[in-house]
Amino acid sequence: MTRQQKKRVVLYGVLLSAMHFAAVVFFHAVPTLLMRPEDMIDSPNAKPTWPRYPMGEALERVGDMLSLPFTSIWDGRMSHHASDSVIVLLMVLTSILWGFGLVLAFRFVFTHLRPRHANAA
Repeated sequence: MTRQQKKRVVLYGVLLSAMHFAAVVFFHAVPTLLMRPEDMIDSPNAKPTWPRYPMGEALERVGDMLSLPFTSIWDGRMSHHASDSVIVLLMVLTSILWGFGLVLAFRFVFTHLRPRHANAA
C-alpha cells in the first residue's frame, strides 16, 4: 500500500467513524425527538400512555444495531460503576471500529472486483 493510499484509508476511516458516532447519537435520541408536546409538560402519572411511533421504534433499533460491539460488552453493573468518560470512550472506540472496518472492507472488495488490465507498453 502506498503512502497516499494509507492517507486515504486514515481520512475515510476518521470520516466514517465520525458519521457513525453522529448516527448512533441521533438514532438513540429519536424517541425524545418524536415526543408529543403534551407528553413533555405533565407528570407521567397524570397522563395516559400514548402508543409509540413505529418509525421511531425502527430508527431506535437501527441505533441499537449500530452500537452492537458496545452493547455486547455493556451490562447493568457497568452503568452504575463506570463514569461518563468511560462510556463515551467505549462509544468512540466502537465508532472507530465501525469506521475503519467499513473502509478496509470496501477497499478489499473494490480492489478485488476492479478488472486488472495488462499494460500495453
